[in-house]
Amino acid sequence: MSLMQPQSQPSPPSPDPLGAPDPIGVREAQATDLAFIYSTWLRAARAADSGPLPDDLWFSAHRELITRALADSSVSVLIAHPVDAVDQILGYVVAEPKTVLLWIHVRDKFRGMGLGKRLLQAAQVTDAPAAWWTRDAEARLRNRRRTRQLRRLYAQTKPAASLR
Repeated sequence: MSLMQPQSQPSPPSPDPLGAPDPIGVREAQATDLAFIYSTWLRAARAADSGPLPDDLWFSAHRELITRALADSSVSVLIAHPVDAVDQILGYVVAEPKTVLLWIHVRDKFRGMGLGKRLLQAAQVTDAPAAWWTRDAEARLRNRRRTRQLRRLYAQTKPAASLR
């Protein structure tokens, strides 16, 4: 990961039919972003790992794993931010482009708005395997699948007129 000056990537064309500019930008991570990245990554990973290892050992070992990942020159770290506040982090992705997703995080209040998908696309890992998996991510994926499955099942069992 190279820590550079903030350089937002151009936003894709606005889905707004009136052509309003996209309020979200994506930029490369800076040194000032690292505390947030370490904090959120470590807390979420620890919450997903209820193993017997004491916190002091667990956190030091996993902090080292994250440090190695972030130091790897093939790893890209991208930050989603409001275009008018480049220092505000809405989410981030850590990945080896076109190879593997190492970690993705979107702040709770911004989830469900497509930021994660946007970060995955910007990091070029939409079809790449994930190196880490948390129960939260698994539950979200399971709920999305269940919703789709129930919609299909409901559509098959009910006549079209009753869906109105």
